[in-house]
Amino acid sequence: MKVAKAARFLFALAAKLDRRRLIGAMLIMLAGYSAAPLAALSLAVFADDLIGRRGQAALAAALLAAAFLVIQLMGGHFSHLCSGRLYEHQLAALNIELIEIVGRPPGIEHLDDPEFADQIDLIRNSLFGTAQALESLFSLTGLALQTAITISILIRIDPWLAFMPAFAVPAMLLGKHAQTISETARLRCAEGIRLNRHFVVLATSISTAKELRLFGAEAEILRRQETLWDGVTNRMWRAQAAAAALRSLGQLIFTLGAAGTVLLTVRLAQERQMTIGSLLLVIILLIQVNAQMAMALTQLSVLQAAGGTAERITRLRRVCRARTAVATRRTATITSPLAGGITLDDVSFAYPGSSELVLDRVSLDMPAGHTIALVGENGAGKSTLAKLLCGLYSPTSGKILIDGVDLADVAPDEWRAQVAAMFQDFARLEFVTRETIGLGELPLLSDERAIARAVSRARADKVVAHIPGGLDGVVGHNYKQGADLSGGQWQILALARCLMREHPLLLVLDEPAAALDATAEHELFERYACSAKCAAVQLGGVTVLITHRFSTVLMADRIAVLERGRIREYGSHQRLIADNALYAELYRLQEQAHRS
Repeated sequence: MKVAKAARFLFALAAKLDRRRLIGAMLIMLAGYSAAPLAALSLAVFADDLIGRRGQAALAAALLAAAFLVIQLMGGHFSHLCSGRLYEHQLAALNIELIEIVGRPPGIEHLDDPEFADQIDLIRNSLFGTAQALESLFSLTGLALQTAITISILIRIDPWLAFMPAFAVPAMLLGKHAQTISETARLRCAEGIRLNRHFVVLATSISTAKELRLFGAEAEILRRQETLWDGVTNRMWRAQAAAAALRSLGQLIFTLGAAGTVLLTVRLAQERQMTIGSLLLVIILLIQVNAQMAMALTQLSVLQAAGGTAERITRLRRVCRARTAVATRRTATITSPLAGGITLDDVSFAYPGSSELVLDRVSLDMPAGHTIALVGENGAGKSTLAKLLCGLYSPTSGKILIDGVDLADVAPDEWRAQVAAMFQDFARLEFVTRETIGLGELPLLSDERAIARAVSRARADKVVAHIPGGLDGVVGHNYKQGADLSGGQWQILALARCLMREHPLLLVLDEPAAALDATAEHELFERYACSAKCAAVQLGGVTVLITHRFSTVLMADRIAVLERGRIREYGSHQRLIADNALYAELYRLQEQAHRS
């Protein structure tokens, strides 16, 4: 049952964060809820004493009723104050949980899984409500105590009246079913909601505005967003309408039961089997039970939604722990310097949810100390191969061997600590400039000399000088009014971040100078080639270079030509030109283009 799962999840989380505050908030809330029926009982005694002209007893009963009413009114308020800080801690803890679920697994395969993305999106959108659901749990617990007190009072008047709260049970069951319908609709619409958000980002982001306006595509994006949103809202509206119908049916059942209770009460009063105070008490309790039922249905809906979130978090947490546990069992180590190098042995790979192989039985030898260039048309599998080498993906089949050691047997953190990479889709980290660069080697984040060397190696001096405040200035303007950088400037900072690790065993540069002109790129690699050779001699490091510019490819010791996920050619530039196959054809085409 989702409500029970939500209760266990929320109580466990709150107890872990602040047990004393949890107990205090619960006790205050319970006191407030228990005061309501006791106040009604005091008012009934007051009415009977007043009619019987028992002045002192009536005054005492009135004062007691007033005290219970004050407790009722103040209980919720002080409970909210007591638990407010706890809600904030819970929200922070849930956000950390979400980040760990996404970031703790050793690879990134799960991020390519559409179902995983839907689940994460549903969790992200419900985190605030889930944290606030603890108050709903307090309220529901208080309502249960309040109902128990109400039933015990009604039994004293007439045993038949004890069945009055039972009329709320069908309403609660129907309300639960209604919430299930709403949750199912939200899950089925998750993909559409994500796509709708993408359309909104496209239409409102400065990075896309220029192209949309230039091509006159804004109206088309808006049309697609409206069409998609209409479909999503229509499906959600139908689900909400069905849920509302079920809740209304439950309310009708309770109303008919309450009406029957009123008739029974009036009949007993007419037969003088009930005092005026008892009649007043039953009417007040009937009103309270009606309010209790309405509140209980609301709180149950909130808790059921929180239970759905708890289920998703628990399920994804298990997946995360299982993948992490597999990684922790890897005990093989890689020694430095490399002696043999890196070998791909019949490696194939397909992205999660797809049967199409991006890499198909790739075998490749990358000797220690060598620079390997990967060339080929877009979609040939070059970037995917680079991510496999970095340990971000695991091969679907085959092995990646580092000096004969299977990478699948090496702890991911150990291997990644010896890898430096700059990807084609590099991150734009909008921090202080020194942090944007220094995060490439976290232990050296505060090392001024290391950051300065990385800036120099990447030839990022001009970019840093362009930023107000230099290394102490902020880049980007999504969160602060930092420096607005061009695509090429962002890329140079990303390259500097990559080069914070001065002597990695594997360096991957995926289109590292795509935003630079050919001359600047050539100068950059000439400068880097010298330091790479030194590192290769010292550590036997392997450099993997992905570029479309053959002037840069010439600096590589060996060149691998990929076509449709397979290695078509492999060797030195001179050998591949002599073979007069695909590489020679691509090289001559680019050479002719530069001459013309």
